[in-house]
Amino acid sequence: MNPEVTKYVHATYFDYFGVEKIRSGVEYLWGDGMTSLEGERWASRRKLIKPAFDVVHIGNLENRSLGKHVDRLMELVPRDGSTIDLMPLFRRLSLDTASEFIFGESMNALQSSDSHKEFLNAYFYAQQGTLPRVMLGPKLRWLHRDPKWYSDSDTVLGFIDERVQRALARRENGVAEDGHVRLIDEMLKITQDRITVRFQAQNVFTPAHDGAAITLSNAFFHLSRNPKAWATLRAEIMPTKDSAITYDLLKTYRYLKNTIRETHRVSPIQTFIARQCIREIVLPSGGGEDGTEPLYLKEGDVVEMNFRSTLRDKDFWGEDADEFRPERWDDLKPTWEYTPFGGGPRICPGFRLVFAEVAYTLVTFLRVFERLESRDDKPWTEETRFSFQNLNGAKVALFPPQSP
Repeated sequence: MNPEVTKYVHATYFDYFGVEKIRSGVEYLWGDGMTSLEGERWASRRKLIKPAFDVVHIGNLENRSLGKHVDRLMELVPRDGSTIDLMPLFRRLSLDTASEFIFGESMNALQSSDSHKEFLNAYFYAQQGTLPRVMLGPKLRWLHRDPKWYSDSDTVLGFIDERVQRALARRENGVAEDGHVRLIDEMLKITQDRITVRFQAQNVFTPAHDGAAITLSNAFFHLSRNPKAWATLRAEIMPTKDSAITYDLLKTYRYLKNTIRETHRVSPIQTFIARQCIREIVLPSGGGEDGTEPLYLKEGDVVEMNFRSTLRDKDFWGEDADEFRPERWDDLKPTWEYTPFGGGPRICPGFRLVFAEVAYTLVTFLRVFERLESRDDKPWTEETRFSFQNLNGAKVALFPPQSP
């Protein structure tokens, strides 16, 4: 994929491209949320979400809301070198942090291995069933006759509706401003329409949950196969091991940031984004055999952007582009070659949230464990829903420092 075309579609000629028609089919579960809208309707939903993200993700670091859940996670990690699949734990962590981040009420999945299962099973099935509905298109969508999908979608929406109702009650009773930072309360400052808030919360919940959980799993998958990278991270983190983990502190860790960037590059959560041309345009490049000629697009044409090919392009990233090597970021300064969260006005508003949760959790592990080993000889194998994760999880063993 030509990075220049990605820039044109995402930013330079943003107003010429939309998503509504090609994302038709998500309405039952996702409603009129920002991920499926364009134009003024998209802009109004985006304004409802974006400022709240900036307030909440930093607030939850500073008031220890995130730290509380990470501490509970650490209590479940064995310290005797036994094998553990970290992915289910990261799923439970992200359920707790996402539910508290959005609704101010944790699901407490880390405190009970069963309390979250009904919701999570419904959530996954609803996600999986939405994709074929989109692919079938408006004319063939009637072929998707799955009562379980509707039932599970209703379970997800019912979960959200209960919390919207409680947030409205808090606001009506004057207790919303209680020092607890909640995304839903920030949204209710702008609109009190229950359906709007419901679907905006649903549009946020999926990236808030999937983004951190999958990134953490992928990071441990790669780091467990790269002991040198783990040791380098420890050397960077340990001099400040007694400091409170704040957003400002996390931003000072250069190799940590490079590790998270490299994780997104080698194993992106999303690998494909499409945009539909909504009015005729000629892009300056992207046409011809080598992509350097102008590219004519008429209304209705679809541009498909495959990030995996761009993120593994050896002409830019080097001959070792298929390898996990955080050091490459010391020399490379990508722009549109690196778009794991999209770009331009539609860039994922939660990318800082994902960084904060992933970085905080990694630092906590690095402070406790001296060594990390892989306990899985299988390669990274893609499992596809609305996002991409490793089919085999993150099976590792962790070792604290030996007592002298």
